[in-house]
Amino acid sequence: MAASRSPKQAVKEWCAGCIGSARRDHIEGCGGHTVYATGRPCPFYDFRLGGRRVPARVIKAFCVECQGSAAHARECPQATCALFPFRAGKNPNIRGASRERMAAIKPPGATFTHAIMRQDGRTAAGAIEDSGAQGIDALK
Repeated sequence: MAASRSPKQAVKEWCAGCIGSARRDHIEGCGGHTVYATGRPCPFYDFRLGGRRVPARVIKAFCVECQGSAAHARECPQATCALFPFRAGKNPNIRGASRERMAAIKPPGATFTHAIMRQDGRTAAGAIEDSGAQGIDALK
């Protein structure tokens, strides 16, 4: 089980296991048939070829359906399943990443697009902090 597997790679691996072949033409030929574990059509059919991003919540919904409840999905015993790391609906490769790992990923001096600078040179988050806004809890 690779810790760095993306949801897209996990779904592709799961599809290959379901079909019994990792060949692209076999995966393309999948008709989204009934999944044995759930008895319903495959929720990964639209994602099977890897062209679209797979939301981790889709994997969580499948795991909950497969195990019968969210509590059972959290305690899933199938650690060898390709979907196992994503059963909580979160990508473990993103959440809780260590500072060292993030420093290795982020080039020195890089800025993120979500931290948009205002005309006065502050980010939106910095402007809110400077304004003295106390948030919704202060209104109670």
